[in-house]
Amino acid sequence: MTLATTPIQDPVDEPVERILNDVESLKKGEVKTDKNRQKRFTILLVGETGVGKTAVLSLIANVLGGKRPNKYEDFYDLDNEAGGTQKHSQTNAAQVYTLKSVNGITVRILDSPGLADTRDIQQDELHKRSIVEAIWDNMDFVNAVLILANGTVPRLTVGTDYALSTLSAIFPRTLADNIGFLFTNVSSPLSWNFDPCSLPSVLQDNMQFLLDNPVAMQKKYRQMERDWAIPVKAKKQLRQAVLVGEQAALDMLVEMFDWLDGLKPQPTIDIMSLYDQSEEIETDIAKTLANMHLAAKTDQELDNVQRESDRAEVDMKTYKKYEHVVNRKDWYQKSTDRHNIVCSVPDCYSNCHIECGLDFTLNPDELRNCTIMFQSGGVHCRECKHGREFHRHYNSIWAIKEISELKVNQEAKAEFENAQNAKERAEELKNHIKDKKAMLQDRIKNATEDLGRLVESYSSLSLSGSFTGQVEKAVKILEQNLEGMRESGAARETIDKVEASLDSMREKLEVLK
Repeated sequence: MTLATTPIQDPVDEPVERILNDVESLKKGEVKTDKNRQKRFTILLVGETGVGKTAVLSLIANVLGGKRPNKYEDFYDLDNEAGGTQKHSQTNAAQVYTLKSVNGITVRILDSPGLADTRDIQQDELHKRSIVEAIWDNMDFVNAVLILANGTVPRLTVGTDYALSTLSAIFPRTLADNIGFLFTNVSSPLSWNFDPCSLPSVLQDNMQFLLDNPVAMQKKYRQMERDWAIPVKAKKQLRQAVLVGEQAALDMLVEMFDWLDGLKPQPTIDIMSLYDQSEEIETDIAKTLANMHLAAKTDQELDNVQRESDRAEVDMKTYKKYEHVVNRKDWYQKSTDRHNIVCSVPDCYSNCHIECGLDFTLNPDELRNCTIMFQSGGVHCRECKHGREFHRHYNSIWAIKEISELKVNQEAKAEFENAQNAKERAEELKNHIKDKKAMLQDRIKNATEDLGRLVESYSSLSLSGSFTGQVEKAVKILEQNLEGMRESGAARETIDKVEASLDSMREKLEVLK
């Protein structure tokens, strides 16, 4: 038997790119720039919880300080670390660090809280707000966004996909060329199994860096160095592995700083604008859901009046029931200068604490400290008696909208009274109910169309290109977290909270589709 052979071809040489930085300079903490005349880089470091953002920050800080592995230090704000497991973000809030290289190049890095936090979606909303506020307070422009992902998996995890979607939602399209990916835990390009096609199409051609962080390797080496059970020869091999890791990391940083130098800085004001738009959409979704609940209830009551009129002779008493249903005033959310605590339970419409004194929060758990929750130990509201979890901070309150239908209702009543007999009265009432139901549908249609226009405008500016897609991915991450909690035997209270978040997200999705 003759075996066919196919020679393995060497890769085709690509054009040599201009190399500005070099490993020996980086070992001394020197960063070279050419196009960046300000001698300053501003980087957003973002990603899923547990992929090593703070460790990457430590690496960059050590390299800029000219430190070699035996002098490596952990670099982060101890007061800003949460502790706990990797499933919970280790960083409490977005923090901006200003670093300087030995030769005076400034590198400002925003170390963000990890997204896809298993505690709940509200925690991620808090983290997103923290990122936006840190940008607003500290950054007029940004050179690059580095998105960290686990390089040991073949495609984006549900968590990283959700984190990317969440952040893309507040990143403008103008920022697309300034986004790079840093895949962690990759010891060699040959062991990197990631499929770039799993990235969003708009980002598939963006820069991709690989890192096996020598800071983490050196930390592990120090622990093993003190272990008398490990032979001296093995320790030497471990030490050599750290130095090899340092060389690979510096090679990567040469590429990264060259890439940074060639990027056009992007203003951050568009990030703020998109975040404000996303918050407006969230409020409009709440309004639309409230209108839909009210319309559904009114529609059901009209059906009850119709069924009653079908069973018995229609008289003025029947018409009074119809009037009671249709003359109900409509509720809407009225904007206010300060945030308030309002109840989100359908048909409640309670403004439980106008101008709440607590700092604005998206996390209902933090409302336990409000005076309206104090008497119950933070469990439920003294005003509406509903649970804390149904309350929100909004820059609006529930108010009654006067509907100009009085003349129409008076004319309808006159037509009913002028009917000659029970049959005609029944027909008049049936027509009035039909017209009112059509009016309710028109209101819902108008509300959803207004929301649709806002979402479309937002999507045309946002890198994600879809607000709906963001909600869909939130549903996926919640489903994954819920499954994990059930398998691990998590507390019923925790599971109930995630189930409530999931139901809320699914309801939002129905409104947006």
